Amino acid sequence: MKNAGMRDVKMLTRARVPIVKIRDPLTGIRCDIGFQSNLVLYNTRLLKAYSKIDSRFRELVFIVKYWSKQRNINEPYFGTLSSYCFVLMIIHFLQIRGVLPCLQRINPDGSFAKDLNSLPLILVEEFNVYFYEDVEALEANGHWSCSNTESVGELLVAFFKYYSAEFPYVHGIASVRTGGVLSKEDKGWTKDRQQEINRSGAVKDRYWLCVEDPFEISNNVGRPVDKETLFEVRGEFIRASKILCAGAIDENTLAKVCEKAPIVISKKGTGGMAAVTRKW
Repeated sequence: MKNAGMRDVKMLTRARVPIVKIRDPLTGIRCDIGFQSNLVLYNTRLLKAYSKIDSRFRELVFIVKYWSKQRNINEPYFGTLSSYCFVLMIIHFLQIRGVLPCLQRINPDGSFAKDLNSLPLILVEEFNVYFYEDVEALEANGHWSCSNTESVGELLVAFFKYYSAEFPYVHGIASVRTGGVLSKEDKGWTKDRQQEINRSGAVKDRYWLCVEDPFEISNNVGRPVDKETLFEVRGEFIRASKILCAGAIDENTLAKVCEKAPIVISKKGTGGMAAVTRKW
């Protein structure tokens, strides 16, 4: 990668799926390249399909990604959230808002599937990767019509409000696969289960913030978050929501929401590394 001219090349070999992080010197765009998993190919195709349905999704992703970087909560190695997790959280929010359909609940003929078990089975690494991919035909055939007319700004305000006060962190799981909220109890993602896994000496899973991977459904994408960093992440949602709901919204308001947070280096971090946290 370095020989090809890429900048800031980093290998994250301890990640659940090893990745190489790079930055294109011409555009400044950062990219993660994953290895050792075919599922990531289907994850990418799913996100691409959703991005074709409504341009507001793409715009929200750009804003939230920038905001999360500015506020220092986009570092899974330091106990906060990955960009992939934020994207899933946005899709989940837009599904319940009526902006996006649930592509994993649509039959091959375009009709809505009431029973997930009735859908086609396409197995990759023992997980079903089926989803309705011909999104251009959804509206054309009358199977999907978006009735939500909110602007990107209105959706952004509602997004921050949802994750600051409405999302059930204690009992709920954000599920793009089902288009709704699942129960931690029903899925077994509970505190007792977390302690059981940890005592066994296996990989430590955390269930403070639960976001289900749409294909690898045993994977909690929000697992880097612990009790302390959940306080930080949710605190940023609350801060953004308060600023946006305080009065008229203009460019200065959004600039304040995305204001760069001070960096604080502490000794507590993942794997003995120094943790980057924000300062209140």
